[in-house]
Amino acid sequence: MRRSGSAREVTNLSRLAEHALKVAAQSDVSIVTAESCTAGKLAALLSEAPGAAERLHGSFVTYTKANKTKSLGVSAALLQRKSAVCREVAVAMAEGALVQSPATVAVSITGVAGPDPDEDGNPVGLVCIAVARVAAETVHLERRYGDLGRDAVQEHAMADALAALIDVVEKNGDSNATPLIEPHKGDKRYVRRKKGKFTTKQVKVGRSLAADRRSKSKTMVKKGEGDRGDQRRQGRSGEQL
Repeated sequence: MRRSGSAREVTNLSRLAEHALKVAAQSDVSIVTAESCTAGKLAALLSEAPGAAERLHGSFVTYTKANKTKSLGVSAALLQRKSAVCREVAVAMAEGALVQSPATVAVSITGVAGPDPDEDGNPVGLVCIAVARVAAETVHLERRYGDLGRDAVQEHAMADALAALIDVVEKNGDSNATPLIEPHKGDKRYVRRKKGKFTTKQVKVGRSLAADRRSKSKTMVKKGEGDRGDQRRQGRSGEQL
């Protein structure tokens, strides 16, 4: 089945790359890519745009699961359990690229460009993208382009990855900002919010992460109250002595 669905026209790839570097310069951030199904094409595209020498650090081309683990620290157990094409791996790739490079923003792409499904049975056209920024929440999304042909899937993935990168850099992590990439049918967005609400119904993972953060925050508060209580009791004990 062939279908489109990218947030951007593929013909605008070069312009998107130029704009990505422009906003990176304006925000004083630097970029690294972590690529699987695009095999370094996104970094090559960025390298042709003005300003690349100042803002692009390079790319991790991690085509195999073994290299994702070796180069980016993606858990081998995660890859075995969830496959290489899932939001968790996309996030791990982007965050691993930040750890392994001097960049302050990382964009990752993992997916199935074709012509056949991957070894785990993921369909052609399934792509997961993530953008990680130092001291900010990682944004991730899923695209199902369908069997458009290998080159077309890669181009659509790069267009959406660039748009997501621009979104993160321009919005500077503003949770009240309207996402540049609007979800379309078949997509999943888990982290990006609008006015405190998730942008799609498919948010179980995002809600789980938020619940974990609230739980940890409550635990820290209770621990702090407990520590203060101990200090008061110790103080009274000292007075009695």
